[in-house]
Amino acid sequence: MEKSDMSKKIDDCDDREGLSCGIGSWRPEWLQKYATPRVFLINFSLVAIFQGASFTYLIGSMTTLEKKYSFESKISGLILIADNISQMIINPFIGYLATKYNRPMLMAIGEMIVALACFMSAAPFFIYGANYNLNSDRIDRNVSSTSLTDSTYDLCDKTRNISAICAANERSVTKWPAVIILFAASFVNGLGYTAFYTIGLPYIDDNTSKKSSPLYLSFTASLRLLGPSLDSPDISPTDPQWVGAWWIGFV
Repeated sequence: MEKSDMSKKIDDCDDREGLSCGIGSWRPEWLQKYATPRVFLINFSLVAIFQGASFTYLIGSMTTLEKKYSFESKISGLILIADNISQMIINPFIGYLATKYNRPMLMAIGEMIVALACFMSAAPFFIYGANYNLNSDRIDRNVSSTSLTDSTYDLCDKTRNISAICAANERSVTKWPAVIILFAASFVNGLGYTAFYTIGLPYIDDNTSKKSSPLYLSFTASLRLLGPSLDSPDISPTDPQWVGAWWIGFV
């Protein structure tokens, strides 16, 4: 009987830790007023918005990455499905860990992994820099401006008799280290993404009433779709500031 009471006390302590606000043992009383399903829903939805935006941003940047690091579209497809591969591998383990450890803590770890994946996606820019090699097949008009022909960019235009250089530039070599980093970033993103949704949605369902649970879950699902369409930037799509700035969204 005493052993049963002790087990119950331990379970009660675990429940209080899982349902209270704080970090580790630091759980002040004034912070506990935020330990409500509504506050958790707001935080969860905000993170979900950024999750949706990051994935859509990767898709939108893929054509730029193909040109900059000289890889084919089939490699782009492999990079984009890397997160699905990691989700298939890690899903059973995440479900098991959710039954053994603090679920909000696991979700926080998952989001830190997603943040790491974003920095990994931007890493090729810092490794290779912003230098461009604009091949002749990417220039659809004759470059006659002196400011461009005298610039540091390696331009193959029709007014310059440098066919050998242009031919060499046409045979651009795929930068495989950049491809591997992008694939690894997408794979790692899938690990954090899985932890967030596999644990987060059941956690909302467990801590809300049966009547309000569908409302909470539908609200979260709706906000997830706002990420790619939150707002438009102050510059036009043809503004030269976009050139080479593919990495900013990840950082």
